[in-house]
Amino acid sequence: MNKKIIILLAFLLAINFSAQSRAENLTDQLSDSFMLKTAFTAEYQGMGIDGNGQNDQFKRQSFGHQLKNFNDIALGFNFRVHKYLGFNLNWSKGGLQNHGVNGFEITKKASLDIENINATSLIYFPIVGDHWLEGFAEIGIADVNSQIKFMQTNGEEIRHKAHETALLYGAGIQFMPYDLDMAFRFGFQKYETHLGFVNAKITTFRGGVVIPF
Repeated sequence: MNKKIIILLAFLLAINFSAQSRAENLTDQLSDSFMLKTAFTAEYQGMGIDGNGQNDQFKRQSFGHQLKNFNDIALGFNFRVHKYLGFNLNWSKGGLQNHGVNGFEITKKASLDIENINATSLIYFPIVGDHWLEGFAEIGIADVNSQIKFMQTNGEEIRHKAHETALLYGAGIQFMPYDLDMAFRFGFQKYETHLGFVNAKITTFRGGVVIPF
């Protein structure tokens, strides 16, 4: 057999063996990364909406009003099934107010209450160490209930409720100190909502804790 052909065959066999070894190592690493960890999550959320005209001016209520009405909080569960994969189930509630509403003349601030239950999938990626500092991206669906309430100048009170299922997506970071059996999480979420005739999308910024149990 030609010497060049023998060298070529040996080279191809070496490449094939190396590729198989890398694939086996990757498979072993992925298999070793499977887990089942459950955690309780509690987060404070800053909520805003992106609308048009006056409907873009809704602001968060005072901190005292938030506490009184248990607003701007998100509670839920996190299920970590892999080093790179997890799932969230969350409930959240928020309230906003505004001096005006598109198409109406009002006498007092309009209030907009929003409550939702959402389920998301999270893709994690290590930044420092395996879990000391990691980023995540999430996507899922939310069941959203909203109600806007205000008084018109003619004395008529308007209450309008809306219910919808919306796509949500977001990203954030998670920090887990080595000497604590808990993590701190910060992120944002965007909801593709309408909120009835308010016609606006929700954005939330969250920060809180992830406590294993």
